[in-house]
Amino acid sequence: MDKELTTIQPDVGALMEQVIIKGDLADLKPNERTAYYMKVCESAGLNPLTKPFDYIKLNNKLTLYALRGCTDQLRGLHGVSVEELTESERDGVFCVTAKVKNAAGRTDIAKGAVNIKGLSGDNLANAMMKAETKAKRRATLSLCGLGWLDETEIETIPNAQRVSVDDGTQNSRKDAQKQNTPPVPSSSKPDEHGSASTQSGNRAAQARAWAEEAERFVRAIKDAASLEAWNSKNAKAIAAAKSLAPQAHKNLITAIDKRRADLNPVSA
Repeated sequence: MDKELTTIQPDVGALMEQVIIKGDLADLKPNERTAYYMKVCESAGLNPLTKPFDYIKLNNKLTLYALRGCTDQLRGLHGVSVEELTESERDGVFCVTAKVKNAAGRTDIAKGAVNIKGLSGDNLANAMMKAETKAKRRATLSLCGLGWLDETEIETIPNAQRVSVDDGTQNSRKDAQKQNTPPVPSSSKPDEHGSASTQSGNRAAQARAWAEEAERFVRAIKDAASLEAWNSKNAKAIAAAKSLAPQAHKNLITAIDKRRADLNPVSA
């Protein structure tokens, strides 16, 4: 048994060395990519079950890029707040500069830019909001020392391709989507985050990420029976999120109530 375990367990140190030297995850086996993914999340203090990263092929190399869940968790973990936002426009490009500050008082600045030439109305408004989002996320990643691309940057990079890979971190998510039910692994429940020594900010960030993901799944549930089954099964986790992430909990409850009303229309 020990021999089997030794065979299937990847050497994380060797994996990190291989990735750092080559800068390419494509040659790794699925279990090795999973080990690397988990190690990256661990080093950054992120919950891997909320899928903070995804894969992208750039310059013929497979690498990771940051999703919204990554920057949301980082803001909670490091107490990142936006100090200042400034806007400018040049040659049809709308630019937002975000100045952010962490709990230790360190600051950083990053820009988010989008092409608005020829846009008007809602399209213009959406583009301007996108520039603000891009600036905030890029500034957060920079302040926290992570040199990853953010998902808002991918679509403007030539030859960048989002890719699906055989990665064990996606299995529970795919199974849950088939059942229209969000995955709620025991280690990701808001009431079971970490040990007694875990920082409250980390637990709150994880609870918020869980509640936000649960909200998205709730909106996708197709029938009333499945909704009530999920609600009952996760009552404890939902209750725990109320104290750890009040606003995310409120949004989740609103989504549940709305979905329940949609699936149980009152006859006229």
